[in-house]
Amino acid sequence: EYFSRGLNGALILGFDYDEELQKRFYAGLQMEYGKYIGRAGYYNIRASYGGFVKKDSYQQILFRLKQTFYTSPIKLGPRFMMRQFISVDVNLGFNRPLGKELVLNNASGMRGIFTNYIRGTRNYIFNFETDVYPTFKILGFTSSAFAFANLAISQKGSMNEFQLKQAYGA
Repeated sequence: EYFSRGLNGALILGFDYDEELQKRFYAGLQMEYGKYIGRAGYYNIRASYGGFVKKDSYQQILFRLKQTFYTSPIKLGPRFMMRQFISVDVNLGFNRPLGKELVLNNASGMRGIFTNYIRGTRNYIFNFETDVYPTFKILGFTSSAFAFANLAISQKGSMNEFQLKQAYGA
């Protein structure tokens, strides 16, 4: 298993050419902290902040905070293991141009939603997943069965303008 441990940081800089918004410079910062918590599992928190600079304005800003907890594997009888993943993801957008709202879908952390029509300036996502996997191989392969439940709020403007979405899968 690979989990980052300790404090890690990244500075992201680059240029973007958008057909509508033309040339822009991107600047972003990301910090991550991971810690193994004994027999309970592993905790990870990641915060990032970034946006585009164009002609003395800072636009399409995104502040993202993601917390994830991975439980230690639990033995289920002699041949299977189980593990749970719990995460909370908060995306706060500021000064977002029209058409550049945050999209709530599978790619942005809401598994089970495959549309690009759920848009807003802020997203709050709660994910819960349980994985069960064998400790043996069949013809050299391993597999797992998993189920997940997601709950998300996509907010536009005030708290009165929001959409509540759920997704379940196995």
